[in-house]
Amino acid sequence: MQQTNANKLDRQVRAANIPIDGVSEKVGGGYRIDFSPAATPTHQQQAQTILAAFNPSTETDVEAAWRIVRENMTPAGFAALNGVQKLEGLRAAMELLLTRLDS
Repeated sequence: MQQTNANKLDRQVRAANIPIDGVSEKVGGGYRIDFSPAATPTHQQQAQTILAAFNPSTETDVEAAWRIVRENMTPAGFAALNGVQKLEGLRAAMELLLTRLDS
């Protein structure tokens, strides 16, 4: 599943424990944060601060790890690795999958 910028922003807002229903991309650019009824004005201000600092081109550590795993697990990428690198790549892929399942 491809991660959209709205999904990235949604995760960041939720990680700050701000009650939202979701985030969507506006036609013409920008994002819309839909707050749940439990969101206070303070929550809304915190979300606006996160939105103002949001950089969709910034890659998180997990996203970088997934990208590296995807690149290394192509036939050409896998063939270029030595035996230890192949095992390490498979181990890293399993850790990422387990982390994703736990969250």
